[in-house]
Amino acid sequence: MSEVHNPITGRCLCEEVRYTVSFPLGTEYPPDVTHTCQCTQCRKNTGALVAHFITVAPSQITWALPRSHPVSASGSPEAAVTSTFREYASSTGCYRGFCEQCGTTLLWRTDRKPKELEIMTGTIDEDCLMEKELCIPTGGQFWCKNFIRGVTDAIPGGEKWVEGTALGQKLESLQGI
Repeated sequence: MSEVHNPITGRCLCEEVRYTVSFPLGTEYPPDVTHTCQCTQCRKNTGALVAHFITVAPSQITWALPRSHPVSASGSPEAAVTSTFREYASSTGCYRGFCEQCGTTLLWRTDRKPKELEIMTGTIDEDCLMEKELCIPTGGQFWCKNFIRGVTDAIPGGEKWVEGTALGQKLESLQGI
């Protein structure tokens, strides 16, 4: 944590929404919270069996405006609203950010944790993903009660939770799951 790490860059499929995550001196790298989720909403939203996130502070992100607007905006996702970035209120106080042009899911956030943004790991540029620390869910695996035996139950890394950590029930504590 004593060194400044190179920033992580990412984008949506059509490249209209682009971002940079910076790691200034004193900021944890790799982010200490990388995790997966197998809840029904994440599955339906991403079209994947498992959603994978990294958690960062909104202040670490610079959202780049569309190529026709060379100015950038820092901070919350709302700063990117002049691009094709939009948010969907998927449940009370929870939002899923996406590109309205290509449909790429970019992030998840909740009003309960305003100092955190969950960036979809699949939107990070490939050269940044070569550092496998970003790809291992060290922060945990959530909604494991939705595991698909022999497929999604074998992902290594982190503690496994029946639902979210707020309920405090680790997967190992239940029989038959």
